[in-house]
Amino acid sequence: MVAERIAAADLVRPGAWSAGSDFCFWQGSLTELAGPTLGVVGLGMAWDGTVPVVPLKELLERSEMVSLHCPLTPQTHGLIDGARLATMKPRALLINTGSGPLVVEADLAAVAANAAGILAGGRA
Repeated sequence: MVAERIAAADLVRPGAWSAGSDFCFWQGSLTELAGPTLGVVGLGMAWDGTVPVVPLKELLERSEMVSLHCPLTPQTHGLIDGARLATMKPRALLINTGSGPLVVEADLAAVAANAAGILAGGRA
């Protein structure tokens, strides 16, 4: 992590940030958020009524990005396991804003190790 920050600083000093075409400095490409389906998994009901509520299986199958916003309870512990990860779209992005154990880490690691390209956001 420290080495990455030093490398980025070495690019910013000579002007890579100001020469960039984006509003901020990135060394890689940005992901366009207009168009893909974002699935939000949570327990609250804070929307204007225009967003469809679908079963988790369908949400995982349809979404390019899935964001978890669940409290950790006995019912949500391990909510996203290997079987559910396998139903997600290729290169899907999984964002866990809740507690870590919502996702079975061993299953996530197995997917990352054995199925390159299945989930986005991994680090090489």
